[in-house]
Amino acid sequence: TWKGPAVVIDPVYPVRAFDPMLWSDPDGRLWLFWSQSYYYFDGRAGVWAIYTENPDSENPKWSKPVRIGNGIAMNKPIVLSDGTWMLPTAVWRHGADLSMYEEAGSNVYVSTDKGKTWSFRGGVKGIQGSSSADENMVVELGDGSLMMYIRTTIGIEKSYSYDKGFTWSDAVNANITKTVSRFFLSKLDSGKLLLVYHNPPAKDGSRSYLTASISEDDGKTWKGNLIIDERNGVSYPDGFQTKDGKIYVIYDRNRGSDMEILMAVITEEDILAGRIVNPESRLKVLVNNNGKQPPKTPEDLKNTGITPTDGGQVAVLENNKTIFSNRSESRVFVNLPRKFHGMYYVYSELEYSSARIDKDGDVYIFTKRNNGVVALHGHLTSLGFVQDKSVEPFRMFDQATGENTVVYHKRCKAGEEISFGNWVVIAYKP
Repeated sequence: TWKGPAVVIDPVYPVRAFDPMLWSDPDGRLWLFWSQSYYYFDGRAGVWAIYTENPDSENPKWSKPVRIGNGIAMNKPIVLSDGTWMLPTAVWRHGADLSMYEEAGSNVYVSTDKGKTWSFRGGVKGIQGSSSADENMVVELGDGSLMMYIRTTIGIEKSYSYDKGFTWSDAVNANITKTVSRFFLSKLDSGKLLLVYHNPPAKDGSRSYLTASISEDDGKTWKGNLIIDERNGVSYPDGFQTKDGKIYVIYDRNRGSDMEILMAVITEEDILAGRIVNPESRLKVLVNNNGKQPPKTPEDLKNTGITPTDGGQVAVLENNKTIFSNRSESRVFVNLPRKFHGMYYVYSELEYSSARIDKDGDVYIFTKRNNGVVALHGHLTSLGFVQDKSVEPFRMFDQATGENTVVYHKRCKAGEEISFGNWVVIAYKP
């Protein structure tokens, strides 16, 4: 069973907090790391952390937040054989602050005093893949050297350090997967290495066939190939091994629609066998699905309270849904504010959208602003719509420039008809 949220990091807009991770240090303290940036990425970002010394308490007391350094961290620290704590971080190379040239790429920060202070130690510069090089993970090998795996645009690249992270070799293709996504790399208590990654049989780069493999020779070869979840849309694994040898892997599935967080409990024996052999092992355990109801069927969408009058259709608002019927599938919702998830919207062409209200309900209009000006403001206000100031401007799809979508609202009566031109989404809540 799982309890509700224990702690919430919620900075004031336009600062966003993202990519949280938990880590239990050697002294039993529980750390929460996360990253912050102005908007999506401000060129610098920053890694922050808090910890609690009583994680098993009903109401743990947390330390004051501390900024560790520049960049973004998505993976937990490791403890080196000399006691140094090492945290992998990355400064995305696209859009990086030019004053931070030395840190653009995949880096490590270290602490030699059990987390009291942190400092930049070094990073990988020679990376083959273009754009970002991030979501990096580090393991210490049997000879004391370090191996870093890095997500890049060609899959996973690897680099080595022979001086505890001060300098790193140029990265090379690890030739493990073509899928561009986060993976999980860790050293098990046995000294073997664990890798959880995507291994689709078609080698098509899809986020499917989340697979666990083991290396007994410090990453030179991998064996086992236990399929944790073969479905599409499974991604971003993280893991932890308990003292009894069980390996807990957590990951998400279809984060924009199903919004599932799942867990697998496996062992080394399962992985090496390529199938579940331990009776206590489990796969595809649902942890959370955001309280979502079953998907709407076509029958459900017949009497929603709103009817398109331009040949459009009624659909359910969710991230990853195509916005306009005559535009590329790359134009999909990606940053919908939480309040709109599950509402209905008119799925129509970009150039024109209209609808008739059949039942009294709340109508929301998503529209663009350019240089702070909303071209449709006059038309919307003449119809009785008012800008919804409770919704911060947001980026509706990945290719949009900045947070340029604003929302207007009106409580509409049955029988009202509305119509708009370019770049308008009509959303409705009965």
